[in-house]
Amino acid sequence: MIWQTREETSQKQRPIFSNQQFRPAGAVTEGMSRLFDAHPLNGPDKKRGYVVNAWHTERCYFMQSELAPFSIRKTAKHTETSGHLLVLHRYLEGGWKGQIGDEALEREVGNIYILDQELPLEAIEGASTVQVAYVHKDLLGFDPTHHPRLLTVDQSSTIGRFLHAAWDRLFAALWQSDKLISETVIDHFFACIKMALGDHPHRADIRAHARAALYEQICRYIEDNLGSPDLGTQSILAKFGVSRASLYRMFEPKGGVRNYIMDRRTLRAVLDISRHADRRGIVQMAADRWGFSTGPNFNRSIKRLYGNSPRALFKNHEIIIPDTDFVGSFVTRSAA
Repeated sequence: MIWQTREETSQKQRPIFSNQQFRPAGAVTEGMSRLFDAHPLNGPDKKRGYVVNAWHTERCYFMQSELAPFSIRKTAKHTETSGHLLVLHRYLEGGWKGQIGDEALEREVGNIYILDQELPLEAIEGASTVQVAYVHKDLLGFDPTHHPRLLTVDQSSTIGRFLHAAWDRLFAALWQSDKLISETVIDHFFACIKMALGDHPHRADIRAHARAALYEQICRYIEDNLGSPDLGTQSILAKFGVSRASLYRMFEPKGGVRNYIMDRRTLRAVLDISRHADRRGIVQMAADRWGFSTGPNFNRSIKRLYGNSPRALFKNHEIIIPDTDFVGSFVTRSAA
């Protein structure tokens, strides 16, 4: 067992500071600008606000947020101020799609995702409810030369079940009190994170690991060739020598190979537009760069995923961040 049940009153208690905020989708604040930049998407959920419940101790910072769709960009300026942190996400609704360099990333309901805050990224966050934990690397003994900097903890794995249970217990304790939290609850949460970081792939089923590795290679190949008109099922089969049936099974959860490629092209185009939303001709440049043969095809693809045309998606966009001092003060204090 990871822990033994005890009376919470008999455990050492730590002060906890809580905050709840609602921000309309058009609000402009700077509180999380040390973590990332964000811009709203003018889609069907554009009137939805940002509800943020947050708690922090001197050791860590936790949030549960209801979010309208927006784009995220984490660059060198953010990694300099928050690179001492690991961030963990668990989605209750929604998710996001993005990239770190040329590596495709997707986050969905069910798993827990661990990310080194030193890694730059770009992503599109859908309408979501998400729980987040920011933890100082020193508290976990994190070493980027020995530990994975990007990790998905499968909820069906043994360590996944332990970490989910610890996460549930932690957030239950946070919701129950806005003044004190058991130190044991936090320590057990940290212990499960350490176990996840040290869970080596060779301990898992070898065939399952091989399938996952092949899937990752194919996704990388797709990402590297998104701008090529020749990218498709045939080019993937020729490159990797897998059977058509095996390839289809791999991408069935994503709606098929063709759908996955189209979604990745659309995402990369939207990220390009979000960087230069006010630049003349940016929509056509993004469509051409990512292999869309016609304007109507491009418009339909973006509207299907994000609920609006590419020109309207970032019209009159403003930087959106939910909190002014709460997050920023934690980042600064935890770096000291």
